[in-house]
Amino acid sequence: MFNLSIIVSDKVSFVKIILILFLSTDISECAVVVLSEPVEKHDRCIYEVGAKVFSNERRAEIFSKVLGTSIMYEQQTIEDFYKTNISSAMNHSLVYDLIKLAFNGEGKKATLQLAVILNRPLRTFEEWLQDNIQLFQ
Repeated sequence: MFNLSIIVSDKVSFVKIILILFLSTDISECAVVVLSEPVEKHDRCIYEVGAKVFSNERRAEIFSKVLGTSIMYEQQTIEDFYKTNISSAMNHSLVYDLIKLAFNGEGKKATLQLAVILNRPLRTFEEWLQDNIQLFQ
């Protein structure tokens, strides 16, 4: 699950990425389109990225299929999630936001409208995993 916000104002355009898992091609292509079109078109628009919502168990099944090995999902407690991420040098505010996404159900919605910006279908999680399999081997 992931979230991309592209915020455009009349003065400046910038991209803010909050990630749990990101499909870099869709995100980068969206940023290119938005930043290369007139500011007025995207003025004060926020584009969230999320082609499909999976349960953690289903995501583990897809990883298992693509990587050819058995992967099981284990639910962490909120406290363990926080401690693990803080110990990895992530700051409190980012970890806190990730907790909201992971444990409170925020971000559990598909946002297919990005296909309109990209003028193509969004890539699937399995396609992204196939393209990036080397990162997991």
